[in-house]
Parts: sequence; structure tokens; C-alpha cells
Amino acid sequence: MQRLHRRHRLRLGLLLLASQLFQVGLNNIPHVTLGVLGLIIYLYLFPAAPPMQACVSVQKAYWHGEWRRLFLSPLHHVDDWHLYFNLTSFLWKGVHLEPHLGSAWFLYVLTVFSLLTGLVYLGLQAGLTELTDDPSYSVQCAVGFSGVLFALKILSNHNHPGGVTHVMYLAVANRYASWVELVLIHLTNPGTSLIGHLAGILVGLLYTAGPLESIMEKCADAVLTGFSMQRRHRRQGSQLGLLLLASQLFQVGLDNIPPVTLGVLGLNVYLYLFPAAPLMQACVSVQKAYWHGDWRRLFLSPLHHVDDWHLYFNLTSFLWKGVHLERRLGGAWFLYVLSVFSLLTGLVYLGLEAGLTELTDDPSYSVQCAVGFSGVLFALKILSNHYHPGGVTYVMGFPVANRYASWVELVLIHLTNPGTSLIGHLAGILVGLLYTAGPLKSIMKTCAGLVSGPSRYSQPNYSYSGYSGHTRSGYPPDGDYTGGRADYTGGMTEQEQYDTALRNSMNDTGGFSPGDAAPPPYGFDLSDEEVRRRRLLRFDR
Repeated sequence: MQRLHRRHRLRLGLLLLASQLFQVGLNNIPHVTLGVLGLIIYLYLFPAAPPMQACVSVQKAYWHGEWRRLFLSPLHHVDDWHLYFNLTSFLWKGVHLEPHLGSAWFLYVLTVFSLLTGLVYLGLQAGLTELTDDPSYSVQCAVGFSGVLFALKILSNHNHPGGVTHVMYLAVANRYASWVELVLIHLTNPGTSLIGHLAGILVGLLYTAGPLESIMEKCADAVLTGFSMQRRHRRQGSQLGLLLLASQLFQVGLDNIPPVTLGVLGLNVYLYLFPAAPLMQACVSVQKAYWHGDWRRLFLSPLHHVDDWHLYFNLTSFLWKGVHLERRLGGAWFLYVLSVFSLLTGLVYLGLEAGLTELTDDPSYSVQCAVGFSGVLFALKILSNHYHPGGVTYVMGFPVANRYASWVELVLIHLTNPGTSLIGHLAGILVGLLYTAGPLKSIMKTCAGLVSGPSRYSQPNYSYSGYSGHTRSGYPPDGDYTGGRADYTGGMTEQEQYDTALRNSMNDTGGFSPGDAAPPPYGFDLSDEEVRRRRLLRFDR
């Protein structure tokens, strides 16, 4: 009964939240704000951990050393009403603060505020435990985004010092509004975390009236200076590759890129500009992952690229795959597929390398280190071709049936670019086949069903989830598309648009140069009339 009651309320809370988002208009929500909203909703539907394993307290974080809770707790919520009220509040704060601060700085502020709010919360808990000699403070476990929201409210009110905020219909000067809300919320909802909200206020004051903003600026300057010095010899190439990538994105139009695809593109670009680790510490091999136990490379390697041309060709190829596949599968399932494909491609790569080492008695296979998104791209291409079995792909000018295209490309790319990772690309193909012709899809459905309940995935086809049963990508339902030319691509098929880039997009060794291939003619060509036609079509249905 408890589970059924929760499922009913979950639908209502999410419906109300969706109503708020569509009232504002997704196109009117800045990109970082939209991305954070999407991430928190995704983690509510598919939590990284149950709330009791995500909440933060002195007992769990400090005594037991579970510091990951500092990152998990702000992004998880207890129920749909908790999610609804927090995200509605964040929506309006983000809409106003992100344009004022700039997207990059706003993301930086959110990250720092999330981490510091948890740390200050732990400090307040520990202090109260010492002062009152009451250990119950140290075991109070908090979860949710509300502490960060209080910090953002301090920042927002700081930018409008003369304004007035209405708190429960009472007019309160902005400088006092957060404190009044802190008291009133605790009085009307005693179950809320007074200490967590207070921690957020203190973090906001550290930024607006304390040294936090200056410290953040100095840290950002130090990182950018070090990054510039480290990569000065590659700066010209980086400028050109990133400019070409930016050109492709703006030709397509950021509003035409589905949110998960846009988020993954942004994450790859961010980790290229600010890598989580040097390339030799991010690439994956049997030696590094299995022998040395450095398994984090499985997560790092797909998201790092050798140079700007490697990044450009890989992300341009992913852009077109993501636009079509995300609209077909739905954002949540597409993100799930990407996560599983990224992890499995690395594992299959390690298995193939270990097998070759045993078969050939050649240890060099076990030390070959691969980096880049190209293995995942091959897996996505298998999936894309599976949905269009009667279509034809042009590989280097030759028509090839979609079912054989990935194998032909695997061979031709290796012949024309011997430095590419043949094993990495083969691993991607095998993962794609495990999904389309093997048990992987069923396993993923089962795992998803265990998390969110079987009813969510009872349909045999996941197409168009979130699009009311129709697609805006120009494909008929159920994979009936047979390789025709979409009306928004200027009369060109997807394959004609990015054949040239695909030959280079899989280069795991970074052997790209500006002369390797001319940039292909990517881009949507949406006229104002076409935009109006699609909007009418959407609402007519």
C-alpha cells in the first residue's frame, strides 16, 4: 500500500513540476539551470542510492568516512512534493541568476555552494553535539537541495538590496527575507532541517559578505592560467577545433538539441578544457585497470580526448546520433543507454585485449591504452542502424546496407588510419549487438524495473517517451523510416551529412590534423515557417 500510494503521489508531483516547466517554456530556461533540473529529476526517478544512503550527517560522513554523501545529498529528494517545491524554487532562481552571472560561473557557484553547504551543515551538527552533549545532532541525516536554495536566495537578494520579498504574504525587506523564511518554515514545517537551511544561509553570506567569492575567483584564475601554460603548444588547434564544433552546434541550434545530448556534449567539452586527469591517467588498458586496479579509468576514458580535432569529429558524430536516438528513446532511457554503453565498451575492450594477450602471447596488447568516445559511437551506430534496417549508408562514397555499415567502417577506418584503436571500435560494435541482438536490452529493462517498478517499462518499445506518442524528428513510429531525406536537413540524409567526419571520429590516438578531412556540411536549416508548422503539428496531436 505504501508503494502504491507513493506511485500515485509521484505522478502528481512530477505533473505539477512539468506544468511549471512548460509554463516557463524550456527554451526560456538557461542551459545550466535546465541541465541541473534534468539531473535532479533523473536521480529522483533513478536514484544513485536510496535516500538513507544518500543523506548526509556527521555519523555517516565523518565517523564512517562516507564523504560521497556530500555530493549525493543535494541531488536526491525524499518524495515528489519535496522535489516539486525545491525545483520550482530553483527554477526561478536559476532563470534570474544564470543570465546575471553567466552560465560557467553559475555552474561553478552551484558546485561550490552544494559542497560547502554540506560541510557547514556537518560543522554545525558537530558544534551542537559538543555544546549540548547531545549525540542526536550528529545522527540527524539531511537530504535535498533546500540548503543550496537558501544560499542562492542570499545571493539573489544581495543583487537586489532595495527590493521587497513577500514571505507567506508578509512584505519583508530582501536583506532579512532569508532569516524570516528560515524561522517561518521551521515553525510551519517542524520536520524540515533547520540546521541545513541555516548552513545554506551561512554559505550565501560567505559569498556575498565574506571571502568566498574572492577565493573562488583566485582558484579559477589559477586553474585557467595553469591550463593555458600546459596546453599553449596546442592553443591554435584548440581554437580551431572548438570554433568548428561551436559552429556546428549553433547551426543546428541549441534549442533543437535534446537535453541529454546537449548535456553530454557540454560535459565532454568541459572535461577537454578542464580534464579530470591527464590523458595518460585517463586512458584505459588491461595493465592500468586490471593489473593496477585503477578502475576509475573506465569512467574517465570515454569522456577525455587527445586534441581538439579528436573532440570535434567525435562530438559532431555524437550530435547527429544523439538528436535522432534521444527523440526516439526518450531522454531518460537514452541517458541510461549511454551510461551502460560507456561502461560496457570499456569492459569489452579490456576483455578483448586480455584475450589477444593470451592467444598471441604478446603482452603489448595489455598495455595499449585507449581514450575517447569513439567506441560508444560505434555502439550507438549499431543501435541507430538497427532502427532503420532497410536503409543505406554511404561509406567513403560506396552504398552499404545499414546492417553491414559498421563492420565496413571498422575495416576502412583501420586501413585509412592505422593508428586508430581497432579493438576499441570492435568493442563498441559488440556492445551494440549485445543490445540489439543479445540480452542486454532485456537486462537493462529488468534493472530499470527493479528501481522504478515494472509498470514504467511494460511496453515493448521505449520510443517517444515524453513526446505523447509522436516524434518531431521526422521518423514514422516503430522504425518504419527507410533512409529517406528528412525535411529539415536541406535534402540530405544523415549519412551524407557526416560521412567525412565519421571516418575520423573514431580515432582513439588523437591522430587528427586539420588536413585530415574537410569539415562536412552539417547543420539543420529550419525556416520560420517550418518552426511554426511543427509547433502547430505538435499541439494538433
